[in-house]
Amino acid sequence: MFFIKVVLQPSEAGIVAEQLVHCLGLRWDTADWEALGSSIGHFKWAAFLAVLEAKYCGDQQVHPEALVEAVDEIYDVFIEDIIKKGYLFKRGYLLPTMREYWCVLQPCALTYYKSSSQKEQCGRVAIDEYCSVEAAAGEGKIQRFQLITPDRTFEFGTQDHKSRLQWISALRQAAAVSGGVEGYQRRARAIRRGAGARREREVRETRARLQHEVKARLAAEAQAQELVELAQQDNKKLEELKSAQVELEKLLQEETQAKRDEEIVRALQARVLAEEWERREELERLQEEQNKMLEEERLKRQQFEKLQAEKETQFKEAEKRLKELEEEKRRLDAELKAAQDKISKTEYTAQALQVQLRDINPVLRNGERARRALSFVPTTKSSSDTLIDVRAIRHLKILDDEEKL
Repeated sequence: MFFIKVVLQPSEAGIVAEQLVHCLGLRWDTADWEALGSSIGHFKWAAFLAVLEAKYCGDQQVHPEALVEAVDEIYDVFIEDIIKKGYLFKRGYLLPTMREYWCVLQPCALTYYKSSSQKEQCGRVAIDEYCSVEAAAGEGKIQRFQLITPDRTFEFGTQDHKSRLQWISALRQAAAVSGGVEGYQRRARAIRRGAGARREREVRETRARLQHEVKARLAAEAQAQELVELAQQDNKKLEELKSAQVELEKLLQEETQAKRDEEIVRALQARVLAEEWERREELERLQEEQNKMLEEERLKRQQFEKLQAEKETQFKEAEKRLKELEEEKRRLDAELKAAQDKISKTEYTAQALQVQLRDINPVLRNGERARRALSFVPTTKSSSDTLIDVRAIRHLKILDDEEKL
């Protein structure tokens, strides 16, 4: 009994794995698979299944039903050469109505069924290299296209524009590969192998060309290195000449700058000298004005001192006069007090005399005379007046006494 040893190349195994991942609704990582393929090399069938189970089917979120559908999808693609399958609207031959069918597209034919279980076949459209597919205008929501065969034109439709483009592309691909003896996947694999061989040949040619280019580049680099050394020597000499030129230009600039600075310094000295002369004249003028102001201030001070001396003299005289007036005031106050005392005594004496006169019974004339005399006595009198009044009273008293005798 013989066993066939199945070995897959990493690229072919990657196509199958990518199809499985897309059918399971997972994300395909090309870089991860390339790294895995470079580490493993050619995949044996058992190792390939183990990798698929470990990386993509071992997750608990993957349901068995989904895995079965994914395996069936892979079988349809790689074994049955099914390019595309799905629901399509097809226009009837007798009744011009659009009816929905489950369609399966293979390189040689488009088969349509009543449901996705594919148990009841409703028809089959043969496809060869003479068939063509064109988009058709239609009314309503159905996006229509026509499959044109040598015998008849079939009209189909999809729910959206994207699905129509996918079906048109798939039908054109089926028509393009329908004339071969081999199956679609075998031909695709042969094409991939040819492309791989071409890539390998191109890689070898590219590697050889790169090696030749590397050798040529190394030789060119060696020659360039020599030229660079010569150029460096020339550049060094040129740099020395440039340095000497720069040094000379620098010295020339310094000399020119020195002359310019000397001229600037001379101009500044002249300006400073002129400013100094103007400042000196201004200081002399200010000094003259200051001396004049000092002289005026001295004269004002002398006048002020003279006026102050006069004021002090007047003040002393006024102070002396004030003292004299105070002494005179004290003396007059004393005299006034003495006079007031005398007046008080005189008034008291006059009142006493008046009482005595009332007690005496004088003659009416004399009484009138006495009263008339008393009426002339002031309430406040001087000492001389008081003396006169006392004398008058005494005289009247004498007259009264004579009359009584």
